[in-house]
Amino acid sequence: MNESASPAVITQAFRRGRWRVATLDGVGGLLLLCPAVLWAGGSLRSLSLAFAVICSVVFLSYRGREIGRLALAAVMLGLLPIALALSTLTIHQACVIHGCSSYCVPACAAGGVLSGALAGRMGARSSAPFLTVAALVG
Repeated sequence: MNESASPAVITQAFRRGRWRVATLDGVGGLLLLCPAVLWAGGSLRSLSLAFAVICSVVFLSYRGREIGRLALAAVMLGLLPIALALSTLTIHQACVIHGCSSYCVPACAAGGVLSGALAGRMGARSSAPFLTVAALVG
């Protein structure tokens, strides 16, 4: 940079760069949430929740530091249980001697356990409270 640049110009350039990163994270969150919103039929509830999650991701990414880096990861971990549950729609049911059972609930539970384990691992490696970030995002 130019040595004669004023602090206001430097701050403005820094903020512009932060907004670019935050916008890219928001687009990534939008791409992750689009299938869920479309599957829900584009209802007002699903659209408003997706909007709130994306606003949270953009805000936390703009804020930066460790919390900003963990925001999009929290969205991905939150989508894991529902993605596993939805993937069982093609399997339908498992029938044994005592009756039939759906794979949906065990898949969702397994996804929740996996998400929790990954969130705990990420939280242990970072100085920011990952569970706080996950709660803020979704």
